[in-house]
Amino acid sequence: MSVITLIHRLTVDQWAVIDAQYRDPEAKTDAKGVGTLVLAAALLIVKRYYGRTKGFRLIFDGMVNDWPLPEMWPYMYGVFASLILHFLIPS
Repeated sequence: MSVITLIHRLTVDQWAVIDAQYRDPEAKTDAKGVGTLVLAAALLIVKRYYGRTKGFRLIFDGMVNDWPLPEMWPYMYGVFASLILHFLIPS
């Protein structure tokens, strides 16, 4: 038995057996999967444009100068935006 035949038997043939056992001809696409992909794309877009330090400066321009340690707040905003957009909203 060649190595290629052995690899094929251990991978592709096993996948074919699993596929034959679990394939349901009446199965429909679940809306939850599509919704999850759309939500993930939207959250990544929001994080890209508003979850960075530039987004903080765009939103809170001028107000942060009166706060203590004004150079720290944009980075804290980035951390909290990441936590909210990656963990709280998807769950």
